[in-house]
Amino acid sequence: MVKRSVLLVQLVLLVVFVSFSSAAQDQYVGGQPQLILDLAREHGTARLTTDEYGDPMVVAEMGNLKYRILFYECGFAGCEHIQFTAGWLTQGRLSLASVNKWNQTKRFGTASIDPENDAQVDLTANLEGGVTERNLRSTFEYWISVLRDFQRFMRDEGCC
Repeated sequence: MVKRSVLLVQLVLLVVFVSFSSAAQDQYVGGQPQLILDLAREHGTARLTTDEYGDPMVVAEMGNLKYRILFYECGFAGCEHIQFTAGWLTQGRLSLASVNKWNQTKRFGTASIDPENDAQVDLTANLEGGVTERNLRSTFEYWISVLRDFQRFMRDEGCC
């Protein structure tokens, strides 16, 4: 009977410990520029600067891929939205039909052609109310995948 009681207490403590550990991993974080900068640095070089409106901006590079992370609706608790963005000087060598094909076949990342006929791909994340750090890391992994896939897509389309 004593062994059974000891086992029961140990089991309860294990469940409490696992629950606490899981809850600690799921703490909510806002769009804090320093945290997002640290995530970018896990994948390459990055620095925190500001955009032309004075909002935070991360300028980063992963291998030969350069990108920026823009922050929107920033306040005391962090920023409510971030946008990952990358552009390529394609000078019209990537057609609008190709970009439309990308957008129709991809769930994450939106491609466009800017007024100078250069290609761009973006991924926007809503952080309003906070997200877990795990969710933020997952979003960052999606961005890395989009960035690599779009570069490969442009190559497959005969561009860049």
